[in-house]
Amino acid sequence: MPLLVCVAEQDTEANPELAIEIARKAPRGVLKTYAARHFDVYTGDILQQMLSDQAAFLREHLSVGPAEEGLPSSS
Repeated sequence: MPLLVCVAEQDTEANPELAIEIARKAPRGVLKTYAARHFDVYTGDILQQMLSDQAAFLREHLSVGPAEEGLPSSS
């Protein structure tokens, strides 16, 4: 199972080193780090970068190509 771990490097609410260790030990782990504190990831440039990284991870692991993005689902 692919695993994306996003880590705020200056986090004081959660242990960044523990999250980094988990990502590195996961056979299909992907680690993304951000020069930010815990709550910085909810606004501004850090949020935009994290969302971009998460969307790229999902596209890669769900096999969604550019032609399929944004298409309405059939119900």
